[in-house]
Formats: sequence, C-alpha cells, structure tokens
Amino acid sequence: MPRHTSGGRRVLAVFAAALAALGLTLAVAVFWISRQIDPPGEQGEEPVEVVIPAGTSRDGIADVLADAGVINSPSIFRTYVRWKQGGPWQAGKYTEFRADSSYSEAIAVLDEGPVPPDASIVRIPEGTLLKPLKPAALSCRTHALGRIFDVLGGLLGQGNPAFMCAAGFSDSPHFMYSGY
Repeated sequence: MPRHTSGGRRVLAVFAAALAALGLTLAVAVFWISRQIDPPGEQGEEPVEVVIPAGTSRDGIADVLADAGVINSPSIFRTYVRWKQGGPWQAGKYTEFRADSSYSEAIAVLDEGPVPPDASIVRIPEGTLLKPLKPAALSCRTHALGRIFDVLGGLLGQGNPAFMCAAGFSDSPHFMYSGY
C-alpha cells in the first residue's frame, strides 16, 4: 500500500501563514495611515504661521506643511488631497494652522485662503474680557469694552486714515447704544 503524505496539508499551512502575515501587515499599514491622517490627541494650542510661496504646487504645499510641523507625512497628504480632490490653493501667509493637525483640518485652513497682504492679526485669548470663559453681566464690561474699542479704532485709524473716527465709543455712555 502506498504511504500517505501530508504535502497537501503543508501547502495549505504555508498558504494560511502567508495569508495571515499579509492580513497583519495590511492591518498595521491601515492603522499607521489612519494615525497620519488624523493624529491622536489634540492639535497644538499655539497657531503656526506658514508662508506658501507663489507657484507652489499641491505637492509642494505638502512639503511646506510638513516642514512647519502641521502634518506628519507629506506623501500621504498628497494622496489624501488627490483622493479628496482638494485645491488649488492660494500662495500667501496662513496664520491659523496648528501643529499636529488632521489632514481635514489643514485642508480647511487652506480652503479659507491666506490673510490679506499687510493685514494686522489680532488674537484675543480665551479668558480675557473680550472672550470670557463664563458669562457675566454686560454692565460689568461696558466701560472696559468701550476703552478697548477706542484703542482698536485708533490702531485702525493709524493703519488707514479712512478708518479714523471723530469720537470714541466710550466718550459717552449713550454713544455706544444710540446708533450715532
């Protein structure tokens, strides 16, 4: 009688092991790519200023964002942008990027466009009078807000005489609400 060999079982075992290794590799790759597209944790708190030179392509923008620390992988960002059909984007200065942004957050900033040339950027931190963390009675803030509007109006007037105003907001308690 011929002896039974287990050659078929070995081939099946090797095929199953190769398939399992391929599946594990694919799962690790998908996990890694998803972490590149949407990094774990929060974005950086401080805004990152990024200047995109004129004539920069979508692929070049990916390199600029990676150099600034906004995204982690420019090659995956390029593929993601092609898949989402993002762009074209304008050259200029962008001031709303954050470190470790997800790709959709970075694309949203690019879609908003750069700040206008010669623009003054005013950031109001949370927890201050103009951007409080908790609500308060308006009467507690009216005088200080009027003074802040006076200062902002003066700054705007210095930058462009067309924005000069004859009187400040806080000159009269009625001026702020009267519509004049």
